[in-house]
Amino acid sequence: MRRITRLAVAVAAMTAAIVFTPAPASASLTLVSCAGTTTLEHDPGLTNTVATVHQSGYESASCVSLLQPLTPLSFTAEFEGDITASCNTLFAPGSGTETFEWNTNETSVWSWTIISATSGNGTLLSVVAGPIITGKFAGTNVTQVAAFPNTDLEACANPGGMTLTNGFATWQFTS
Repeated sequence: MRRITRLAVAVAAMTAAIVFTPAPASASLTLVSCAGTTTLEHDPGLTNTVATVHQSGYESASCVSLLQPLTPLSFTAEFEGDITASCNTLFAPGSGTETFEWNTNETSVWSWTIISATSGNGTLLSVVAGPIITGKFAGTNVTQVAAFPNTDLEACANPGGMTLTNGFATWQFTS
């Protein structure tokens, strides 16, 4: 539990650093900042051998908007698709789209690309970025930083593999 708490504090600190760091005049402005959870499921489970698997996931977050600071804002998003991956390449270079469903009954379609991914001590970290191509906040860029603590990498050596990964994430919508 301490590890999860420390990771949540670290993700919150990264978010605060991104949101509250003074930016040069030519830099982008953070319009919406979100923090929440992300879940990935794999069928069949990921092993240490590269294979094509079906990945599905669910994300949800609460947000603060510079444009409407007094309006509660949150989203949920479900996604799925086939990927070629292993436990060692869970966040291999890739791209796709995801639809955010906002509590305002609006949607945003995000065209994302995995920018970087690292792992260590059972924790996976990823940075994913790209533009909102249609809907609410169209034209903004989104950067997601996700951390998956306590990833059961030992399951990768078992026949069933790793089927579920839960983590924390932040999303920054910038102009």
